[in-house]
Amino acid sequence: YNQGNECPRNYHIWSGLVVLASTTLNRCHLYHGYFNIYPNLYVCLVGKQGSRKSTAKDIARDLLTTTFPDYPISASIQTREDIVKFMAADECLFSYVDENSATQEMRPFTLFLNELKNFLSFNPGGMIEFLTDIYDRGGKIFNSSTLKRGLENVINPCVNMLACETPDWIIDKLKLRI
Repeated sequence: YNQGNECPRNYHIWSGLVVLASTTLNRCHLYHGYFNIYPNLYVCLVGKQGSRKSTAKDIARDLLTTTFPDYPISASIQTREDIVKFMAADECLFSYVDENSATQEMRPFTLFLNELKNFLSFNPGGMIEFLTDIYDRGGKIFNSSTLKRGLENVINPCVNMLACETPDWIIDKLKLRI
C-alpha cells in the first residue's frame, strides 16, 4: 500500500497501528485482572525535518477519512476545553451492539498533528495532563466542568494520536517544561 515513497518503514507501521486503533475503538480489549486494556495509542513520529514524518501521517489520515468519512478528527491546534466540548456532543457519539446484544456507546477522537509543538502551544502542561487523564478513562466516563458550559460527560472516550516532531524540539522544549 505504501510503496513508492521515501518514508521509513517504521513511520508507516506506527501510522497504520494508529489507524487500526482508531477503527477498532474500545470494541476490543484485553482483560488484565481488574482492568481492561484498550488499544488506544499515542504515537509521535520523531525525526529530522524532511524525514517524511508528515507523509506517513497524511497517508494514515487519508486512509481513515476515506474509509470512515464521519470519523471525528482533531484540528491541528485545539484546546482541551474544545476537545471535551466536541467529544461530549452528539456528533461524536458512536454506538454498536456487543456480543451480548447490548448497545454500547463511546466517543472516539483521533488527533492527527502536523507538529506536536503547535498542538501544545497554548498550554503544554495542561494538554499533556488532559491527554494522560482521558487516556485512562477508556470504558469509563471522563468529566469536565467549566463556568460557561457546566458539567460535560464524555462516556467511554477513545482517543488516539499520531503526531510529528523533531528530536531537537522534544529535547529543548518539552523536557524543560513538562
